[in-house]
Amino acid sequence: DVEVAESLHAAARRAAARGGHDAAAAAFQRAASLTAAAELRASRLADAAAAAWSAGQPHRAQAILDQALPLAEAAQLRARIAH
Repeated sequence: DVEVAESLHAAARRAAARGGHDAAAAAFQRAASLTAAAELRASRLADAAAAAWSAGQPHRAQAILDQALPLAEAAQLRARIAH
């Protein structure tokens, strides 16, 4: 559901802004799972990976990036995911 995904994405941003990176990663991942458009799903997964990295979970971050890369078509997003 688009509205639920948008709400989760917004909640994830708020959590990350408050330093709740683990919660943000989970919310970004859930938002991604509810997102039909591959490019937007990849972007949300990249956000989840960044939050997981900030939470001190590099292996989780890499696993999320591995999911995101095949979904990304735009060069800028692919570069963001690759780094």
